[in-house]
Amino acid sequence: EEQAGAATPARSRALPAESNLAEISAVVMELADTVNGGYGRGQKFIHAEANDFLLCRFEATKDSRYLDHVCLTLERMRQGAIHDHGAGGYFRTSSGPDWSRPHREKLLAEQAGLLGNCLRVFGITRRAVYGEMAEDIIAYLNRRLVNPENGTFYGCEDFLRKSEKSAGEEFFTVLDPCVYIDANAQTISAYLDASVILGHVHYQEQALRALEFLWDHCRDADGGMCHYFDGAPHIHGLLNDQALMGTALLHAYRVTGDGKWRERSEK
Repeated sequence: EEQAGAATPARSRALPAESNLAEISAVVMELADTVNGGYGRGQKFIHAEANDFLLCRFEATKDSRYLDHVCLTLERMRQGAIHDHGAGGYFRTSSGPDWSRPHREKLLAEQAGLLGNCLRVFGITRRAVYGEMAEDIIAYLNRRLVNPENGTFYGCEDFLRKSEKSAGEEFFTVLDPCVYIDANAQTISAYLDASVILGHVHYQEQALRALEFLWDHCRDADGGMCHYFDGAPHIHGLLNDQALMGTALLHAYRVTGDGKWRERSEK
């Protein structure tokens, strides 16, 4: 019997069974568009998480189908209209299965997820095109979505038609200045990866500056992260914000070796 006051032993957590992972992999690959890349045959989204899953499966199994599909997806997106070839960055979604007819909105979370995909594929393949794609996304973020006052990232860039009668590319842009903690933490993690994989220390400096701001201004008294900051923190305790912030802090510890980042993650 356990003595009063004794620590409860940690419960072991079983890893997902290989059969379950194989089943999920089969479902994802069944959705994979082998002509245009991406997933599904209609409206296309970036789906960076699906790409990450396939890259994990490639690293675990060495099955080239998984890596090949992510490479196809990145290349078709880069070539397609979902990529803003003039101003940089990637629109949120496209009405056409071939990445044509984009919906003109660029969300920070999508840029961060796609940046992470490019960096991971570049790390695996060392093909220059994926490093260049990552650099292009960072250049867009630094040009359009970085808040110069504190180093954090705006939520999105939206595109509105100048008038109902406007034709073609007659848009003006609006920035959402809110600091969304989950998207910022995801972007910070990607910048830390970029500092190592691409060899640019200033990406690390950028990431740590933004991370310090989140830590200092976007937590409540109990240490939980808020969801967004617009001069004051709002909506505390959402799981995604805690998970991605904790991951970003661990990234910072892994890259810098500074124990304060690990201690903050534990908090």
